[in-house]
Amino acid sequence: MNRQTLCLPLIFFALILPATHAFAASRHAHLGPANKPSVNPAASIRIAPGHILVKLDAAADVPAFLSHAKKQGLQKHGRLYGSNWYTLSLPAKASPRAAAARARHLPGVMMATVDPVVRIDQIPPRDPLYRDDDDPLTKCIPGYDPGCEDLDAVDQWGLFKVGAEDAWNITTGSSSVVIAVLDSGVDLDHDDLIDKIWTNPGEVEGDGIDNDGNGLIDDVHGADFVGDNPGDPLTDEPSSQDGDPDIPEGVWEPAAELFTFTGTFTGDPSVGDGLDNDGDGLPDLGVFHGTAVAALAAAMTDNLTVELPGDYEYEGMAGACPDCKIMPVRMVNAEGGGFGSDAAAAIYYATDMGADVLNLSWGFDLDELDSVGFSEVAVITDAINYAVSNGVIVVASAGNSGGEAVRFPAAMVSTLAVGASNWLDQRSPFSSYAPAGEIPDNGLDDDGNGRIDDVLDVVAPGEAIWSG
Repeated sequence: MNRQTLCLPLIFFALILPATHAFAASRHAHLGPANKPSVNPAASIRIAPGHILVKLDAAADVPAFLSHAKKQGLQKHGRLYGSNWYTLSLPAKASPRAAAARARHLPGVMMATVDPVVRIDQIPPRDPLYRDDDDPLTKCIPGYDPGCEDLDAVDQWGLFKVGAEDAWNITTGSSSVVIAVLDSGVDLDHDDLIDKIWTNPGEVEGDGIDNDGNGLIDDVHGADFVGDNPGDPLTDEPSSQDGDPDIPEGVWEPAAELFTFTGTFTGDPSVGDGLDNDGDGLPDLGVFHGTAVAALAAAMTDNLTVELPGDYEYEGMAGACPDCKIMPVRMVNAEGGGFGSDAAAAIYYATDMGADVLNLSWGFDLDELDSVGFSEVAVITDAINYAVSNGVIVVASAGNSGGEAVRFPAAMVSTLAVGASNWLDQRSPFSSYAPAGEIPDNGLDDDGNGRIDDVLDVVAPGEAIWSG
């Protein structure tokens, strides 16, 4: 099995463990500059260059709208799963923002906006691993630190830190509880997850028919709203979306030199091509992310590897909720990016298919949106409001900027915003934190940044967390 270390909030502890084991966020801690950075949204937010999003009124005459849109050079590209949002293709070299502004005047249009690119919140795989000992100051990075033991020394300190065994004495979850991992897909054959994957009761596997009539064929174990795009989300092709969220297991080959973050992922070409498509210096970094998140949530316990009859041993790791089910919904590509419209479609899908919890390890820095307001993320806001109105718990990463700003959608009042702590019970340096002047849950914008109750709800072990 290919295992990775991640810097991710271990958010599922907040859902199943007693309150006495939760790590409360400091609402008034001030660990950085109070002034927000001045950011040019047009330069900071990556958007789809070839299409825009349009939300139509429920009573709109769609053919009439499309006829008027065609006169502006706009062509129907697709419809967002479960919603009245449409994607419209643009003429060559057209400005998406200008096209969206014109489209707002078309008949039946409630909103028109660009399609922003989301990024998963993760730290590259250079974060400290640790040894299985009692002294947290001796934790080291295998392969980097001289004399540091190999990966066999790694443990799951986070489970012990939050008192998981006390919770498991009460409950280990239930197969009726479905956690939707909206991420980069999941390796459905993973040794620790193979018996934990949700199955769509309305679909017949392999018959090539959309049995449940939801618009996706053979979505037996989830859905894929990214499709065959291996890299840059700007080249995403909606027509390649399908009902298969599987990410076949591969091997991450790191660079030969230490402290360089290049390498290749060997596996299915649709989930990685070994190239740095988005120019961040980390080729195919998103490939393993969804599988690792799923394992943190619900990896099996007491599962065995049998080499020969009578020759077996326990293997793998333990998930926080080992009896829960995982619904994989792929909306992030191999490089770790995806359109906001793909994210929204994943939220609608998971909600409609019966998920109880949505895990969102991605988002936007809100300061990048200030000059245009929240219209550019309205497609995601609509989807989250839909999920919450249907009783779904939405858990979102606070972000990895290390600054005083909770990212969207974690900053929404209706989501559970989670930050990261380390083995010393300290806020992880990369973890975003709440504005110092904001008072939680009073319905007011106390710090005057234009956002209501943008605070952390919980901080949980999220640094050097072993998963895989």
